Amino acid sequence: MEYTCFKCKTKVKAEERFIAYYGEVLCPECSKGVEPCSDEFELLFDIPNDFREVYYYFNKTDLMIKAQLESIEHSREEVFIRFAGGSLSIWKESKVSKVEKPRGCKGKFEFCYSIRNCDGDSLGYIGKPCKD
Repeated sequence: MEYTCFKCKTKVKAEERFIAYYGEVLCPECSKGVEPCSDEFELLFDIPNDFREVYYYFNKTDLMIKAQLESIEHSREEVFIRFAGGSLSIWKESKVSKVEKPRGCKGKFEFCYSIRNCDGDSLGYIGKPCKD
């Protein structure tokens, strides 16, 4: 995967990318002196731009929501995730972690991330089930 530096617009290989604390991808030269994003938020940049079969999951007792992802936008203050029927803001204080699969789901996933607010409450999951 290849990225474009937000400041100078040069192409950057995935292994050379730098993600600033405010969510912009920078080249090695433009990243000098800039605070990096947290390891948690860097996980969200690994979600492919092709959102086919990538879903937002939310579940509670007797409730399961599964909605197709439409976009992920990164700004200085938040990561904004749009999905069919709604959206989710992930703030700097939120916790993002890689998990095997959403709670309550069966099967295997190519990737899955748990999202929790600053109080530790679940805000749901983002994941892509494996094709069996």
